[in-house]
Amino acid sequence: MILTVSLNPAVDRTAAVDSLTPGCVNRLKNVKDYPGGKGINVTRALRLLGADVIATGFTGGYTGEFIEKAVRDCGAECAFVKTASPVRTNLNVISADGSVTEILEPGPVIEADLIFKFQNGFDELLDRVNTVVFSGSLPEGVPADFYGRLIRMAKEKGVRTILDCSGEALREGIKACPDLIKPNIKELSDLYCKNTDGRDIEDIVRLTEKIRDEGVGAVCVSMGEKGMLLVDETGGYFGEAIKLEPKNTVGCGDAAVASLAYSFDKGIPGEDALRSAIAVSAANTQEIESGKFCTQLVAEYLKLVKVNHTIHKEV
Repeated sequence: MILTVSLNPAVDRTAAVDSLTPGCVNRLKNVKDYPGGKGINVTRALRLLGADVIATGFTGGYTGEFIEKAVRDCGAECAFVKTASPVRTNLNVISADGSVTEILEPGPVIEADLIFKFQNGFDELLDRVNTVVFSGSLPEGVPADFYGRLIRMAKEKGVRTILDCSGEALREGIKACPDLIKPNIKELSDLYCKNTDGRDIEDIVRLTEKIRDEGVGAVCVSMGEKGMLLVDETGGYFGEAIKLEPKNTVGCGDAAVASLAYSFDKGIPGEDALRSAIAVSAANTQEIESGKFCTQLVAEYLKLVKVNHTIHKEV
């Protein structure tokens, strides 16, 4: 059983536009609402992979009801703490050239009593699961070290932990030594105030080793159209991205995290876990809806993924 933690979920309002021009009237078309936020995307992707999932976090209002219905409809169990304020709504605008503009609301302010209530419920849920996935931003009112606290609670009960967030939440979370983190290039660079465009793989490997020296078990770095890098106790593996024409790139990282969590939970080794994550992420690009993919496409893409054991400087 896998537990997903979504402290700041969202309703993703996705729309198309011929071209997006700042400062002008932009007329949207094909507007549709989807359950979203990184943790919710991970939950739905895990269910597509066949995992048993419990989803927890904060939800509230009619948008929160929309989120919980989607979670139940995909076959996952809901264990959310209710807030007085509604779940935020994010706007994803997809231009005709394939570029995506995201406009994100901050979310509700979480009061101290709700944080305490969540921690108590989380502690009970740990007795039912083998792996926990922490995804996304922290809502206002939740301290920056909160993921770190939860990771320590999970470790005390022997539960594996995966962390996918950014900024101070990631920096503080690393201090608790999760079993796996999945930053992208920018998030990895920001950790060490080091600018890198992802071309020098050895440089990225050095940064991941710094993180592993701090006690993190494995680091998976998503590199967009270049591919994905996984460094764990067995070494470094670089997988090339599959060349596709994407319909939507939002949620691809979440799909990859879900795949890694599924592999992690099943004891699948790093190289094979990386291969699956790339295939699942690629399949997610072929759907407008985040956290969704065709399992048949995943099987086809698995045959196309190339993983290198030798790390080259240029890709």
